[in-house]
Amino acid sequence: MWTQINQAWLDLDAREQNLVKALAVFLVLAALYVFIWAPIQSNKQQAQQQLESALQEWQWLNEQVPAVEAMRSSGGASNSVPVTSQNQLMALLQKTLREQNLFKDIKTLQGTAKGGKVSFEKVDATRLFKWLSLLEQQGVTTNSLQASWLETGLVKAEMQFTLQ
Repeated sequence: MWTQINQAWLDLDAREQNLVKALAVFLVLAALYVFIWAPIQSNKQQAQQQLESALQEWQWLNEQVPAVEAMRSSGGASNSVPVTSQNQLMALLQKTLREQNLFKDIKTLQGTAKGGKVSFEKVDATRLFKWLSLLEQQGVTTNSLQASWLETGLVKAEMQFTLQ
Protein backbone atom coordinates (compact mmCIF):
# COMPACT_ATOMS: atom_id res chain seq x y z
CA MET A 1 0.00 0.00 0.00
CA TRP A 2 2.78 2.47 0.90
CA THR A 3 4.56 1.57 -2.25
CA GLN A 4 1.47 2.47 -4.29
CA ILE A 5 1.10 5.81 -2.48
CA ASN A 6 4.80 6.50 -2.92
CA GLN A 7 4.58 5.60 -6.65
CA ALA A 8 1.55 7.93 -7.09
CA TRP A 9 3.48 10.69 -5.32
CA LEU A 10 6.47 10.27 -7.58
CA ASP A 11 4.23 10.34 -10.64
CA LEU A 12 3.08 13.87 -9.71
CA ASP A 13 4.88 16.92 -11.10
CA ALA A 14 6.85 19.09 -8.69
CA ARG A 15 4.15 21.77 -8.95
CA GLU A 16 1.40 19.28 -8.09
CA GLN A 17 3.46 17.94 -5.16
CA ASN A 18 3.78 21.49 -3.82
CA LEU A 19 0.02 22.05 -4.18
CA VAL A 20 -0.75 18.80 -2.33
CA LYS A 21 1.71 19.79 0.44
CA ALA A 22 0.06 23.22 0.70
CA LEU A 23 -3.37 21.59 0.84
CA ALA A 24 -2.19 19.21 3.59
CA VAL A 25 -0.80 22.12 5.63
CA PHE A 26 -4.06 24.06 5.14
CA LEU A 27 -6.18 21.06 6.20
CA VAL A 28 -4.05 20.48 9.30
CA LEU A 29 -4.29 24.14 10.28
CA ALA A 30 -8.06 24.20 9.63
CA ALA A 31 -8.53 21.04 11.72
CA LEU A 32 -6.45 22.51 14.57
CA TYR A 33 -8.54 25.69 14.48
CA VAL A 34 -11.92 23.94 14.34
CA PHE A 35 -11.24 21.20 16.87
CA ILE A 36 -8.85 22.90 19.31
CA TRP A 37 -8.57 26.69 19.05
CA ALA A 38 -12.26 27.61 18.51
CA PRO A 39 -13.59 25.54 21.46
CA ILE A 40 -10.89 26.93 23.74
CA GLN A 41 -11.78 30.51 22.76
CA SER A 42 -15.50 29.85 23.19
CA ASN A 43 -14.98 28.35 26.66
CA LYS A 44 -12.71 31.23 27.60
CA GLN A 45 -15.36 33.77 26.58
CA GLN A 46 -18.06 31.93 28.55
CA ALA A 47 -15.79 31.78 31.60
CA GLN A 48 -15.12 35.52 31.35
CA GLN A 49 -18.85 36.25 31.18
CA GLN A 50 -19.47 34.04 34.22
CA LEU A 51 -16.66 35.80 36.07
CA GLU A 52 -18.13 39.23 35.27
CA SER A 53 -21.55 38.07 36.42
CA ALA A 54 -20.11 36.65 39.64
CA LEU A 55 -18.17 39.87 40.29
CA GLN A 56 -21.32 41.95 39.83
CA GLU A 57 -23.23 39.70 42.20
CA TRP A 58 -20.37 39.87 44.71
CA GLN A 59 -20.37 43.67 44.50
CA TRP A 60 -24.14 43.79 45.00
CA LEU A 61 -23.88 41.47 48.02
CA ASN A 62 -21.17 43.65 49.53
CA GLU A 63 -23.40 46.69 49.05
CA GLN A 64 -26.18 44.91 50.97
CA VAL A 65 -24.02 44.19 54.04
CA PRO A 66 -24.57 47.61 55.69
CA ALA A 67 -28.34 47.32 55.25
CA VAL A 68 -28.38 43.84 56.78
CA GLU A 69 -26.22 44.97 59.68
CA ALA A 70 -28.51 47.95 60.24
CA MET A 71 -31.52 45.63 60.34
CA ARG A 72 -29.79 43.33 62.81
CA SER A 73 -28.75 46.16 65.09
CA SER A 74 -32.24 47.65 65.09
CA GLY A 75 -33.83 44.38 66.14
CA GLY A 76 -34.83 43.02 62.74
CA ALA A 77 -37.47 45.40 61.47
CA SER A 78 -36.68 48.94 60.42
CA ASN A 79 -39.39 51.55 60.83
CA SER A 80 -41.19 49.07 63.06
CA VAL A 81 -44.08 50.50 65.03
CA PRO A 82 -45.82 47.97 67.23
CA VAL A 83 -49.36 47.42 66.00
CA THR A 84 -51.46 46.57 69.03
CA SER A 85 -55.00 47.44 67.98
CA GLN A 86 -57.25 46.85 65.02
CA ASN A 87 -57.45 50.61 64.40
CA GLN A 88 -53.65 50.88 64.18
CA LEU A 89 -53.54 47.90 61.83
CA MET A 90 -56.22 49.29 59.54
CA ALA A 91 -54.59 52.74 59.52
CA LEU A 92 -51.22 51.20 58.64
CA LEU A 93 -52.78 49.11 55.87
CA GLN A 94 -54.52 52.13 54.37
CA LYS A 95 -51.43 54.31 54.61
CA THR A 96 -49.13 51.76 52.98
CA LEU A 97 -51.69 50.92 50.30
CA ARG A 98 -51.83 54.60 49.34
CA GLU A 99 -48.03 54.89 49.40
CA GLN A 100 -47.70 51.91 47.05
CA ASN A 101 -50.50 53.24 44.79
CA LEU A 102 -52.64 50.16 45.45
CA PHE A 103 -55.60 51.80 47.16
CA LYS A 104 -57.57 52.14 43.91
CA ASP A 105 -57.20 48.39 43.22
CA ILE A 106 -58.78 47.24 46.50
CA LYS A 107 -61.92 45.12 46.27
CA THR A 108 -62.44 44.99 50.05
CA LEU A 109 -60.62 46.36 53.05
CA GLN A 110 -62.31 45.46 56.29
CA GLY A 111 -61.57 44.82 59.90
CA THR A 112 -62.08 41.37 61.38
CA ALA A 113 -62.40 40.18 64.96
CA LYS A 114 -58.65 39.60 65.27
CA GLY A 115 -57.20 41.89 62.61
CA GLY A 116 -58.03 42.85 59.04
CA LYS A 117 -58.73 41.52 55.59
CA VAL A 118 -57.67 42.94 52.22
CA SER A 119 -58.67 41.57 48.84
CA PHE A 120 -57.97 42.56 45.27
CA GLU A 121 -59.90 41.48 42.20
CA LYS A 122 -57.07 42.44 39.80
CA VAL A 123 -53.76 43.92 40.96
CA ASP A 124 -50.21 44.29 39.68
CA ALA A 125 -48.26 41.41 41.25
CA THR A 126 -44.99 43.31 41.57
CA ARG A 127 -46.57 46.18 43.48
CA LEU A 128 -48.57 43.78 45.66
CA PHE A 129 -45.52 41.83 46.75
CA LYS A 130 -43.55 45.05 47.24
CA TRP A 131 -46.36 46.23 49.54
CA LEU A 132 -46.31 42.95 51.48
CA SER A 133 -42.53 43.25 51.82
CA LEU A 134 -42.91 46.80 53.14
CA LEU A 135 -45.46 45.60 55.72
CA GLU A 136 -43.15 42.79 56.77
CA GLN A 137 -40.34 45.30 57.30
CA GLN A 138 -42.71 47.18 59.60
CA GLY A 139 -43.46 44.04 61.59
CA VAL A 140 -46.87 43.19 60.07
CA THR A 141 -47.24 39.82 58.38
CA THR A 142 -50.12 38.02 56.76
CA ASN A 143 -51.80 35.14 58.51
CA SER A 144 -53.04 33.75 55.20
CA LEU A 145 -52.55 34.70 51.59
CA GLN A 146 -54.41 33.37 48.60
CA ALA A 147 -53.31 34.54 45.16
CA SER A 148 -54.08 33.31 41.68
CA TRP A 149 -52.57 34.48 38.42
CA LEU A 150 -55.01 36.15 36.05
CA GLU A 151 -52.61 37.12 33.28
CA THR A 152 -49.01 38.18 32.94
CA GLY A 153 -48.20 40.49 35.84
CA LEU A 154 -51.71 40.56 37.31
CA VAL A 155 -53.12 38.51 40.19
CA LYS A 156 -56.28 38.12 42.20
CA ALA A 157 -55.36 38.12 45.89
CA GLU A 158 -56.86 37.96 49.33
CA MET A 159 -54.96 38.18 52.60
CA GLN A 160 -55.74 38.11 56.32
CA PHE A 161 -53.76 40.07 58.89
CA THR A 162 -53.97 39.20 62.58
CA LEU A 163 -52.79 41.12 65.60
CA GLN A 164 -49.99 39.56 67.55
